[in-house]
Amino acid sequence: MARTVKAPEERRDELLDTALGLFLQRGYDRTSVDQITTTVGVAKGTFYHYFDSKEVLLEQLVQRFGEQLLEQVEAHMSTVTGSADQRFREFVRFSSELKLGRAHEALELGRLLYTDENTLLRYRLNEDWIERVHPLIAEIIEQGCHEGAFKVNDVAATTDIILSLWFDFSGRVAGEYFQDPDRRRRVDRLRRSNLALEAAVERVLGVQDGALGLGFDRYVERFLEMEAGR
Repeated sequence: MARTVKAPEERRDELLDTALGLFLQRGYDRTSVDQITTTVGVAKGTFYHYFDSKEVLLEQLVQRFGEQLLEQVEAHMSTVTGSADQRFREFVRFSSELKLGRAHEALELGRLLYTDENTLLRYRLNEDWIERVHPLIAEIIEQGCHEGAFKVNDVAATTDIILSLWFDFSGRVAGEYFQDPDRRRRVDRLRRSNLALEAAVERVLGVQDGALGLGFDRYVERFLEMEAGR
């Protein structure tokens, strides 16, 4: 049988998709490069043409996952009109729904990402994602200031603070969640942390507690239901 020749980007995506499927079925540690290439039907050398190692493939999987979510968020938010608080809520709602829609994938990648050996990778990815989201959030906050809904002194700095809360604090909570073997304790921590996070965001924006109605707790409960039903 003649070997199928595919465009480089198509072949790379095929390897990534196959690896992800195997990770979800078998787990990352129990999936070998041989299993990935055998499933795709290519030589082992083809794998190493695209990825220096399985660890590099994991990095690209996480990058692609985040990129896909960000592209969808950007496209959706470019069509959203209304007041700043409405748009802020829609950003949270749409972003959360996207992640919940891919919860199985997010859980597996999260468990792999939040390990000590991937600390540098997490930091690098967070910096990239913060840079990408910053202008979108800053534009909403600036609108809110013009409307009198948000009371901040510096739009750019306030955006930095909010994104630090979302990425840094949320990352710390996620790390504890994935590493704590006591499910009751980690679930309680997740619930309390997200309520505190929502209150902190509202206070940074200068609005009353509960005024934005971001509903972080609702998304947490749905996530926990999905995680328990895996």
